Amino acid sequence: REEILNQAIRTFRRIRPDADLGLYGGGQHDRDADVLFASVQTLSRANHLGQFDRARFDYIVVDEFHHAAAASYRRLIDHFAPEFLLGLCT
Repeated sequence: REEILNQAIRTFRRIRPDADLGLYGGGQHDRDADVLFASVQTLSRANHLGQFDRARFDYIVVDEFHHAAAASYRRLIDHFAPEFLLGLCT
């Protein structure tokens, strides 16, 4: 999971080289980054999810959205109130 997040960060960095990118997982908790990469498994835990205001993110992209009925995904979806939520299915 951590390697997938790091791959996503490297890809995003090519598109927005000056963006403030952060990682939330694997012992790293960059809560204040403008663009945050996190796994559902980590972020959906109550002690982590509680670190974020409902309106913290304007835009959320969720990969593997076909799992949206799972409890971990529901906690994220129900917690946050972004302007835009994009679910990706691969």
